[in-house]
Amino acid sequence: SSTSMSTIMTTAATDAAVNVGSSSVLQRVTESQLSSLQDTDSFASAWTDLLQQVKEQGSKNSIPRQWGGRGQGGRGRARRTWQPRDVVVDNITLAFSGSTMAESKLLLEDATLKLLSSQSSDADSSSPEPHIYALVGRNGSGKSTLLKRMYDGSIPGFPPHISKLYLPQEVLFDDDDDRNSDGSIISPYLYLKNRIQQQEDHNSKAIQSSVKALEESMESLDVSVPEQMDEMERLSEQLVTLEEDLQGQSQHQDDHANDKILHALEFMGIPSHLARDRTIPFSSLSPGLRKKVLLATALVCPCDLTLLDEPSAHLDIVGLIQLRRLLLEQNIHHSKPPTILMVSHDLDLVNQVATHIVELRQRTLFYYSGNYQSFIRQRRQDTLSQLRHDVNVHKQKDAILGTIQHIKEQKPSKRRGAVKKKQRQIESQRKRLERLDQKEGAGTLPASSNGPPLKSGAVKRTQQLLQQVEKGSKSKLVSTDQEKDVQFAFRNPKSQWGEPLILAYELGSLMNSTYTICDPSLSTQETATSAITKKEGFLFDYVDLCVDEGGCYCVLGANGSGKSHLLRLLAKLDKPTEGEVKHAPNLDVAFVHQELADGMVEHGIRDGAMNSLSFLSALYPEKTEQEIRGELSSFGIGPLQSTTNLRFLSGGERVRVGYAALMLKDPQVLMLDNPTLNLDAESVEALSEGLSKWTGTVIFISHDTHFIRSLDPTCYVLMEEEGKLRRVVGGIETYLRSFVIQ
Repeated sequence: SSTSMSTIMTTAATDAAVNVGSSSVLQRVTESQLSSLQDTDSFASAWTDLLQQVKEQGSKNSIPRQWGGRGQGGRGRARRTWQPRDVVVDNITLAFSGSTMAESKLLLEDATLKLLSSQSSDADSSSPEPHIYALVGRNGSGKSTLLKRMYDGSIPGFPPHISKLYLPQEVLFDDDDDRNSDGSIISPYLYLKNRIQQQEDHNSKAIQSSVKALEESMESLDVSVPEQMDEMERLSEQLVTLEEDLQGQSQHQDDHANDKILHALEFMGIPSHLARDRTIPFSSLSPGLRKKVLLATALVCPCDLTLLDEPSAHLDIVGLIQLRRLLLEQNIHHSKPPTILMVSHDLDLVNQVATHIVELRQRTLFYYSGNYQSFIRQRRQDTLSQLRHDVNVHKQKDAILGTIQHIKEQKPSKRRGAVKKKQRQIESQRKRLERLDQKEGAGTLPASSNGPPLKSGAVKRTQQLLQQVEKGSKSKLVSTDQEKDVQFAFRNPKSQWGEPLILAYELGSLMNSTYTICDPSLSTQETATSAITKKEGFLFDYVDLCVDEGGCYCVLGANGSGKSHLLRLLAKLDKPTEGEVKHAPNLDVAFVHQELADGMVEHGIRDGAMNSLSFLSALYPEKTEQEIRGELSSFGIGPLQSTTNLRFLSGGERVRVGYAALMLKDPQVLMLDNPTLNLDAESVEALSEGLSKWTGTVIFISHDTHFIRSLDPTCYVLMEEEGKLRRVVGGIETYLRSFVIQ
């Protein structure tokens, strides 16, 4: 074996070292050993130190050293006894602390976090595919909180040497932060460069901290004890790996040439002239362009674990295409592709890129292999099996209760011991009932229960839920008995006009920036071949639109093309530079903007509102508390959430409160700017179902293709170069097919 051979060679080397006349033998043995260990063993330096120590002591009475076993070299690497890039943490308890006990929430309890790197399962592959975990769960369950805690290292037991890259959902950037300390403008290029430097500093500190901890542990060991010698091998293996990672970090810091940063920006769809310009502030970009710059960080920052919170938020179709390439081509961009954990409501994205699904439910984490569709199938099958098991147990319990009741109703025999026999029969049935209760986890039945075998409300609900799941859609996530179905219940408008509600004539608006955002390498066929141009200095011009009553319309287009501004013009929130917008008499329009969640909290807190109930009461003083609670309940905000401080609601919960606030106006038209933002996958499904049932008029902006398909709207695209609004015959599928990637 390799251990025995190493021991023999060590003994031979020791004997040679103490024999003055055998220096040539020692030299040959040392050179031979070092040359063979150099390529396969990480302990070549330790081997050299050992031989030098024996040579200096010059005595056979010194403590014999043995070398071998399961190190990083030899059998250790083949068996992969230690995975430096895996994340396995047991017994995680995660809580969200509010200002009061009622607002505090336990998110995880004794859960296990398990994220395996691609090297763990693809050891024989020269170019392993990245492992992409999609974290799913309802709004408020703690998905974003878990990502933040992982990044800042506040989860006990999380491997401190794991280098992490965290990209949040929103790019928080104030207008006052447009310049560096030296007065230079923070352009998109400089913002990305600063992010790279911050990430490298963060990774280096984490690795250095782990190296220091390992060195302290190694110093406390006594190598003369065989058991501690094995521990020394294990720690040495980890130390060598960390030092290699630290060396790679220092080399990477000097490898950020301008063209590498520019390539990352252009890869994500940032136009070349915008990526190279150092005079335009990063904060002046649209939310979609800022998100593209942020995602470019993942292209140039190597790490072990990439944490993405809603990476598709604000992205246009070009950005979504490049995001998919970024995630799926990690093995091309990085020699060691990172493990990816992302939170996303974009079901098309999750189905295309995810290799595993992690579900946060009932204060624990459940793991599934495959994409979201595979997860739905597995969840449905698990739910059906559990419900059928529960129904079967309930039937057995009913039968046992019936038997007990029947035995009690029988007249006792006059034979000797008949009464005791009857009691033993009843006790035997009760023990069977207790075993079923323990198996089900529902506790035991009181011994004094004398009731008939009637089905309880829980039994009926279980049977109804089983029938609902069996008859329900196989492509929709089913809820368990402990979970309330997600809903968006829009009250239908009471007024009808019988004519178009909104007419736009030759709308035109000046742009705030001289930059265009169309990327020549990523464009639609229509944009690439069109000879029509817009007026100089205009964002768009000559836009005509007729909005019919009860219609559903979707406005598509590139980031920064003016879609949100056009929607505000149609809602009469802004005035056009030229043209006119006409509304039907007494028309009420509700406008849902992208910053609804954060803006609602800021305005509510500024006006003194502590929770959603007081916030809506201040907006609608004529409404009763019962009416407000009913509207909140229509959008899934229960009694506990309605009295929770606005600061401690999740982004999705705040959006629900925003919808309730708008629907209290009884609008006939809903204008939605990126309505799926902050919502979880189940909520997106519920939102599309609620809007489909609503008889009012809907105009929305979105790039969530799954959401758009579910509504089947009339699609228009705002052409950036033309500045015109064009009807897309064939809907979203035709629009997607029009894209050409060069």
